[in-house]
Amino acid sequence: MEELAIFERIQIYQRDRSCVYDSGGNTTSAATVLHDLLFGEWNTVEKDMLKIGQECLRELSMRTPK
Repeated sequence: MEELAIFERIQIYQRDRSCVYDSGGNTTSAATVLHDLLFGEWNTVEKDMLKIGQECLRELSMRTPK
């Protein structure tokens, strides 16, 4: 998309709605930033979300008869 210049501007946001990439003022490619976000280290919010999900799953599995 960047090479073809399909869009005038590319912005990438995290779940908390914070902008982590704006092609208007960034020299790094959007593809690199997106790859790092999808496959890089987990941030604190993502780790917390995983813990909450695991706790919910554990509670649900205790309720479900086997």
